[in-house]
Amino acid sequence: MMMPRNNRIQRSRSGGVRQTSRGARGQTMRHVLAAALVALAVGQVLPQEPADEPPESEWRPEVERRILERLNASSNRTMKCEFVVNAPPQATPFEPSIPGKSTVLNFWRPSCGPCKPLLEELAAFSRTAPNDVAVLGVAEGGAPHGQPVDPAKVREEIGGIVRKHGVRFPVCGHTDHAQSKAWRAEGVPLTLFFDRSGRITRVALGATECSSALKQLQAGWRP
Repeated sequence: MMMPRNNRIQRSRSGGVRQTSRGARGQTMRHVLAAALVALAVGQVLPQEPADEPPESEWRPEVERRILERLNASSNRTMKCEFVVNAPPQATPFEPSIPGKSTVLNFWRPSCGPCKPLLEELAAFSRTAPNDVAVLGVAEGGAPHGQPVDPAKVREEIGGIVRKHGVRFPVCGHTDHAQSKAWRAEGVPLTLFFDRSGRITRVALGATECSSALKQLQAGWRP
């Protein structure tokens, strides 16, 4: 009588072990699947590494070429100034290029960090520039987003920067960015180089390219 009972117990224990083994394997598989799903979800949520931006040497020439083509295709050659800093004694309208001279026209803004060192370099260049080269500036002020523009404050700010950096050439002043938009500028500092006939032959986007062009002008290059 005891033998069958022991056999049943043994079978029960054996079955129980087998059931536990199957359960463990099932639980392990569930853990693996859960881990895979979590990994997949995390991979979808985590931001991807941003692609490296192309170097400036790759995109800048194309942008400069595009600006040059658009400007030369446009009939807009006027510059409407709200005020002129360092205006010449003669009451003449501000012209973006001086007839008979190679002209350097620089767009800048008080809020632009790289613009100010370049402005100082332009000021130094203008004091020793060849007689057939002229330098002019276009400054655009403004106000923080959503706030009204104070024309007197903008004029004072631009005038203060001009004096601080020793600028002696005329600077066409504006209280907004409408002028650079009209000239289709794509950022500042932007410098245009006109030949003697008033045609734009070169565009320098950024301070480095303008600085290089100024050195070439001193060495004898002309637009």
